[in-house]
Amino acid sequence: MANRKIGDGTLVDMTDSTEVEVSVGGATQLKTNGTRIISYIQGAIPDTQTEVLTISGDGQTAFTLSDTPAAPEKSILSLNGQIREYTVDFTISGTALTWNDPGGLTLKTTDALQIWYNVSLGAGSSVTSVFTRTGDVTAQASDYDASQVENDSSVTGDFVSDALDQLDTDITTHTSAANPHSGSAASGANSDITSITGLTTALAISQGGTNSSTALTNDKVMISSGGAIVESSVDATKLPTTYSLLCSPDYNSNYNNRRVRSIGGSGSFRFPFYVPKHFLGILTVKLIGYPVSGAGGAGRDIDLAGEYTLDSGDSATQYTFSETTSTYDTGTDDTRWEQDITSLFTNLAAGADGGIFVDHNSIGGTINYIGVEITSD
Repeated sequence: MANRKIGDGTLVDMTDSTEVEVSVGGATQLKTNGTRIISYIQGAIPDTQTEVLTISGDGQTAFTLSDTPAAPEKSILSLNGQIREYTVDFTISGTALTWNDPGGLTLKTTDALQIWYNVSLGAGSSVTSVFTRTGDVTAQASDYDASQVENDSSVTGDFVSDALDQLDTDITTHTSAANPHSGSAASGANSDITSITGLTTALAISQGGTNSSTALTNDKVMISSGGAIVESSVDATKLPTTYSLLCSPDYNSNYNNRRVRSIGGSGSFRFPFYVPKHFLGILTVKLIGYPVSGAGGAGRDIDLAGEYTLDSGDSATQYTFSETTSTYDTGTDDTRWEQDITSLFTNLAAGADGGIFVDHNSIGGTINYIGVEITSD
């Protein structure tokens, strides 16, 4: 246990946790030998008072102490477990304690306010006996033990020094990270807040809240209404998650009941396309058609080339591509064939338009093209 101030005395020469010597100005005022008080000077030991101050109403600033502190500036005031600073946070005059509302911090009835202070016992001229013993009194070991210090059941030792050790532990506990009043959020930006519970005022939209105390239902579309975020009747699970657009060619033939663009075994055609501006991210670009008359099968030699531009004012050939080395598996005759050519479009985005040149190299039949399909999220 480190040296401590006891009133105006300084604790010195401590050889273990039970041997205590108190001196003032170099003169010994109190001494123990570990089992009892050996000697003391009457009036030298201050009486330490502890009071729990009742906060009768929010914003209260004036309190009355039971006694007049011997040294007001040495009083210890605790608010919710945090030690407050004399003069800055509070002042004492006589028995009147004034809370200064430091930094706009006003007291609430739910706050815990407690004070420790010393009251001088005077010069001792009115003391005529101690525990019925008169004259030059030598204190006995049974005069005081730790259980008599505020009658605190948490003190388990036999001596006053044990009570001081317990007080030291209590102060450490009240300023540790485990204490709910320790490490409170400071003003300004805070990076260590992980949750907020028990709010009675809804957070505004500008603060990231909904400005509403009504609980929201899962899977509903949220809308802004009357300055708050509220749910609509629209079921979010029924909203589309992807969009697709079929860019149809200039049809020249019928296939069953479909209008198609028929390209023979060595024929070619240029397919135009456009990407709507509400498309967010392009997922796929595909050629869709039906092979007939022997065009279905693996290893079909089809060359692809194209160009596209992203926005108004851009060059018609802003981006170009050409693929003449690949062959394709067109599947089975009279079965729908979809060929993914997304990889050819490295910069495709919403608002783009362009064309795809499809050139058959003796593929052995005809493909009836439906058009170019573009999908987006």
